[in-house]
Amino acid sequence: MKWLLSLVFLTIIFISVSFFISEKMVFAFRWMTIGMAIISFVFYFITRINNHKSIGGNILAITFKFLMSPFVFIIYFVITHSKNSLDYYFFIIAYILYSIVCYTGAYYNTKNQNNIL
Repeated sequence: MKWLLSLVFLTIIFISVSFFISEKMVFAFRWMTIGMAIISFVFYFITRINNHKSIGGNILAITFKFLMSPFVFIIYFVITHSKNSLDYYFFIIAYILYSIVCYTGAYYNTKNQNNIL
C-alpha cells in the first residue's frame, strides 16, 4: 500500500508542478511525467497481481518498464519534432524518480511476500 501511495503522491506532485511551468514547456513536462506515471502504475499492477513464488512476473514488469519508457520519449519527439533540450531533462527526471519508487517498492513487496510464505 505504501508503494501505491508513493506513486500517487509523486504523480500529484508532478501534476501540481506543471501548473507553475511556462506555457511553452508544459506539454512536454506533462507528456513525460504522466507517461512515466502510467507506465509505473502498470508496473505496479503487474508486480502486485502476479504470483510471488515465481520470478516471471517481476521480469515481465521490468521488461515492460524498460521497453515502454523510451517509447514515451520517442513518441513525443516523433509527434512534436521538438529541439528543446529541457524536454530531455523532463524525461530523465521523471524516469529516475518513478524508477526509484517502482524498483524499491517491487523489492520490498517481494521481500515481504517471501517472509509471509
